[in-house]
Amino acid sequence: ALLAGEPATVADVRPLLAPMCREVVVCGAVGNGLLMKLAINLFLTTCVASLAEATHFAAENGLDLAQFGLALNAGQLASDMSRVKIPKLVARDFSVQAAMADAYNSCNLIAAAARAASIASPMLDRARELYGETLALGHERIDMSGVVQAIEGRTSAIRDETG
Repeated sequence: ALLAGEPATVADVRPLLAPMCREVVVCGAVGNGLLMKLAINLFLTTCVASLAEATHFAAENGLDLAQFGLALNAGQLASDMSRVKIPKLVARDFSVQAAMADAYNSCNLIAAAARAASIASPMLDRARELYGETLALGHERIDMSGVVQAIEGRTSAIRDETG
């Protein structure tokens, strides 16, 4: 749980959350809990889009995707997210864990907060484009890893241009 607010109030609420949360993180003043969540979601949305692109790159280059997953998860980039999303990408299983529309909405909230604070967000902006393209393909209720479909669309467009 991410908590923010007056220290006395946070101290009162924290024990109530302990049975439901593995970790309770105090984020400071009111509003910082939301900003912390947006920062975490920025990392998540860009990571999932990057993982989808890396998987697409591996597949398009004829690499064994099972070996790709093993190699990635054997190194420092291994995470619970990669261990869950790579098999979904390989199997093209886009059953929802985190919906595409929700990922896109999260990107929009983060972008708005970044703009309000005059902060550049180039990685987020590119990921947001890809999530938006996937939504435009009619995929609102698939898993966010389905962003690979926008990447595939861009690959097809490049191949059409180059003949």
